[in-house]
Amino acid sequence: MYIEIKNLNYNNILKNINFSIKKSSFNVILGPNGAGKSTLLKILSNNIKNYSGKITINNKNVKNYHNKEFAKLLSIIHQNNTPSLEFSVYDTVMFGRYIHQSRFNQNIKTDKEIVLETLKNLDLLEYKDKSILKLSGGEQKRVFIAQSIVQESDILLLDEPTANLDIKHQIKILELCKKLNKTGKTIIMVLHDINLAINYSDNIIFIKNGTIKNITSSNSINPLILDDIYSINLEIFNNSNNKKIFFPKIKK
Repeated sequence: MYIEIKNLNYNNILKNINFSIKKSSFNVILGPNGAGKSTLLKILSNNIKNYSGKITINNKNVKNYHNKEFAKLLSIIHQNNTPSLEFSVYDTVMFGRYIHQSRFNQNIKTDKEIVLETLKNLDLLEYKDKSILKLSGGEQKRVFIAQSIVQESDILLLDEPTANLDIKHQIKILELCKKLNKTGKTIIMVLHDINLAINYSDNIIFIKNGTIKNITSSNSINPLILDDIYSINLEIFNNSNNKKIFFPKIKK
């Protein structure tokens, strides 16, 4: 396995977490509010270190990676990124290329091409010279997603990347993540939308009350699993791609 989490416990928020992630897979973490989803991502990204248990990537403990080495391996998009300095959108995204630069190796042309292409893919090119502080919250979120993407790490963690975005840009981000996944990038994403999770991911990891309740392929989800996690009755349909869609049962 590519990523292994063994006997992970943290501050009574996460309890005896055990699961593994295959290389180049697309994984979504689902669960109720307060289940520990965001905390799990922070631990995986080494932003929280005072946990018990062990996390390895490529058979190496994540605590033993040097900072720049780890940044090339894994990047994270947090749920809330608040810009504090008045950098342009272009410069903000370019910061994601820092780990690939050195005094002796600065391929400015390549960095610029990668940044501009990513801005284009996220409908941000027209804002490239604009201060990030003058963008809407949803636009700022897309800028930080772009910054993480240009980092070109092997693993991309995203904490609710579609929150507060209109449906067009929700789909844009998920389509881009799927495209990156097809090139070999491993995706681990927290979502709340069950139907988006099913349609884009390979695997779903369900967390409730700080524990792993179920891990299944996106094609194997059924109403019983969702009722156990969310305590809600759902009806199941199939869309034109034969993917499952869940809707709440409407009381007459």
